[in-house]
Amino acid sequence: MPKTEAVEVLRLRGASIFKLVLLGSTVSWTALGLVFGALALAGFDVVQWNGDYLAGVRGLVAAPMIIALAGLLWGVVCAVGIYLGLRLYALFRPLTLEFVLADETRKHKNREHNDGGAFEAPRHPRST
Repeated sequence: MPKTEAVEVLRLRGASIFKLVLLGSTVSWTALGLVFGALALAGFDVVQWNGDYLAGVRGLVAAPMIIALAGLLWGVVCAVGIYLGLRLYALFRPLTLEFVLADETRKHKNREHNDGGAFEAPRHPRST
């Protein structure tokens, strides 16, 4: 398992919070939209636009786009709430974040793919 590190911060930048929340929200809601699109392709009345149900390929294409927009809007609402909550929390104490360094993750993956770690290829020193 890769080694985790921890850092104490006074507060997070709003841009970092928005990136994390909007990415997670949009991707997860779009996945749900793909499920609804597949149901529309199968003939179920699950995708509605301007009062009309979209079925077939139109439903398959429209569902992820409609739901991605909903996920984006919901993500903005949640990100604003999280940002305000963390700003309020920062008034009383620092925030501790745990993370895994990118280099540690690569080393861990290389060890897993290496016959149980019994043999490692020699590494060549970098020329300066």
